[in-house]
Amino acid sequence: MKILAALTVAGLLLAACGGSPETQATQLEIESGWVATDLNYGSGLEPTVPERRPTLFFDGTRMSGDSGCNSFFGSYAVDGEQIRSDSIAMTMMFCTHPEEVMEQERRLGIALDTITAFKIADGTLTLYDADGTELLKAEPAGG
Repeated sequence: MKILAALTVAGLLLAACGGSPETQATQLEIESGWVATDLNYGSGLEPTVPERRPTLFFDGTRMSGDSGCNSFFGSYAVDGEQIRSDSIAMTMMFCTHPEEVMEQERRLGIALDTITAFKIADGTLTLYDADGTELLKAEPAGG
């Protein structure tokens, strides 16, 4: 009986210190670099501009990346498969080549402002909004 009580207390202490193993695993899964392959342009996912694919990097509570034209940075928080971004800022250069890159940047900004959930399956990161609409798909950077 004393062993069971000790194990219960140890389990509660571990849970209080670091969150659930599922939350930790999910947090660790997203913490890396990603290259966006598809982005929602309003009528579903479409491929990103091949020579200017956006990048996203998640590290602890900081998010950063490149839209294909401008750099961005901000903070984020993960709870299981829920994700919330905050205070996203972006540099303000105007890019003309290719011409689609500015619309890509605009749509990436919308995605970053409205993400509420993510899933990683078969090595692909998918970001979703509150309605469950896919906003972005990405593959691991360098992979």
